[in-house]
Amino acid sequence: MSIVVLKLPNVKRKTETRPKKCPYCVGNTFQRWGQVNKPVKDVRVRNVKVYRYRCCRCKRTFRHYPEGNTSADQTERLRVLAVLLWTLGLSHRASSLI
Repeated sequence: MSIVVLKLPNVKRKTETRPKKCPYCVGNTFQRWGQVNKPVKDVRVRNVKVYRYRCCRCKRTFRHYPEGNTSADQTERLRVLAVLLWTLGLSHRASSLI
């Protein structure tokens, strides 16, 4: 009997590092421009802390999300779990109940 181990993506509540470069230009110096507790849909995490930064070169602001999170409401772990359940044959309704 073989055992299958599935590795789901990690989801962190807050970032440990600052961003390396600006997504709009090649700037690498930032000011922290605020923070917000963003509610997310996940099996373990309910809120994540998202920091907003301002680039000193182009003066634009952007959000820096923790690992496993994007601007979407669902985390990467929940997306992978939903796809896994759907490929195993569960309906959309049954997988949403889980």
